[in-house]
Amino acid sequence: MRVVTWNVRSLRDSRADVVDVLRTLNADVVCLQEMPRFAAPRREAARLAADCGLVVASAGPPVAALGILVAPRVRVGATLRQPLPWAPGRHRRGLVRAVVELGPVRAQVATVHLGLDLEERERHARIIRTRLRDNRLPAVLAGDLNETDTFPAWRLLADGMQDAWLVAGHGTGRTFSTARPRRRIDAVFVDAALSVSSCEVPDGDEVTRASDHRPVVCDVGWLADTV
Repeated sequence: MRVVTWNVRSLRDSRADVVDVLRTLNADVVCLQEMPRFAAPRREAARLAADCGLVVASAGPPVAALGILVAPRVRVGATLRQPLPWAPGRHRRGLVRAVVELGPVRAQVATVHLGLDLEERERHARIIRTRLRDNRLPAVLAGDLNETDTFPAWRLLADGMQDAWLVAGHGTGRTFSTARPRRRIDAVFVDAALSVSSCEVPDGDEVTRASDHRPVVCDVGWLADTV
């Protein structure tokens, strides 16, 4: 199962290049952050999905900036869209999750976009881990963490999970900013019950034009002894 996570910056840079990149990556599950959220977010998510040859698994209020799109071959079960505790003056953050099934792989896939305040990120990371543990399916958690792997929220989310890039990464793994990537702040964490065969950060002109973040592409599957 190929999972892509990408902060698309509200499609303000080049929507056409976002579409082209996602079509090229041929993902089974796409976790998006900074989706257009102010004007008809469900309709915008559906339009983007259709243009990419995908369908919407979960998108829209009350967490309109996050969305999960899937290939038509992927079966979608229960979904969750949960706002996280919010302080006035800050962007409202949330967790979006969908149960997905493709071949032997059945898992909960979640997307998040943590904030700019360190203490808020840590609080939200604790809530996210608790919510994922409420569902006993193996988890794949993907998103923009707004911090690197030396910070508390990243370590909380990675605890007991595989950091896909550390397991099977190619290149530097840096995702921000697109033109001069110096930090790895976008990640995919994979349950220990799943395998990670590849993880990379695409580059190229289309990626550079599409957003201020680079996407992360991760291939996961069942461990051989659990199938």
